[in-house]
Amino acid sequence: MAQKVRISAWYWLNSAPKVTWQGDFVTMKNMGFTDVLLSWGIDVAGVNIRVADTKRAIEEAHRAGLGSYLVVWQPTANSLKRRPAFMQVDSAGNQLFSFDVFNQEWRKTEWKEYLQDIARAYHNEPGMAGYVFDDSFLHGPVGNLDGHEGSGIVAYGKYEQDHFGGEIPRKPSDPRWSEWVNVREGWWEDWAQDTVAFIRQIDSDTKHEIYLEDPAGNALNPNLRNTIGLDFEIGRAHV
Repeated sequence: MAQKVRISAWYWLNSAPKVTWQGDFVTMKNMGFTDVLLSWGIDVAGVNIRVADTKRAIEEAHRAGLGSYLVVWQPTANSLKRRPAFMQVDSAGNQLFSFDVFNQEWRKTEWKEYLQDIARAYHNEPGMAGYVFDDSFLHGPVGNLDGHEGSGIVAYGKYEQDHFGGEIPRKPSDPRWSEWVNVREGWWEDWAQDTVAFIRQIDSDTKHEIYLEDPAGNALNPNLRNTIGLDFEIGRAHV
């Protein structure tokens, strides 16, 4: 039996008048699309702010015959409150604009609350298809969306200092560099496991898939192993 091909596309809800949504979804269905990825442009946290509008979009997509995936995460393109203790820090000491996903305190408080608010709002929607995490390995500019890039090597905040067990190496030639990279790989796994668990505590329907996308971060780039501790290999992924 041939496997069914699924086709989807992003749809920025803030880039089109509401009166055009239904017609656009019908057109997508007629073109052969099976699903749509709903996003609120450069503030993906809009799914947790504009809930009524997002539900309307899911309902209209469902009537057109499309499943809806919600884009719920992008490390810098969101309006979530930024507390210095929970922000990523690079090896030069610059505070970045992205959240420190390794920080357990952030994950078990603000991150958990954010994800579960979304799951609670949408898990009973008939047209719900799943959750999408975009550019998760992008650590972003220093000050804001228009700021300059950091040094390129991340995870030098207080959390990392307290949990590494010794002086954190700053460059590959420093002692314990390989250990530092391996530790960060494990922290990515912790983030992924927590993220799935937080959603599933509210939305246990495994038909509502959880997708990780990373076009901007280029997850197969071997340089990311040094810069952010990410090791994606063909056939084996840590997250």
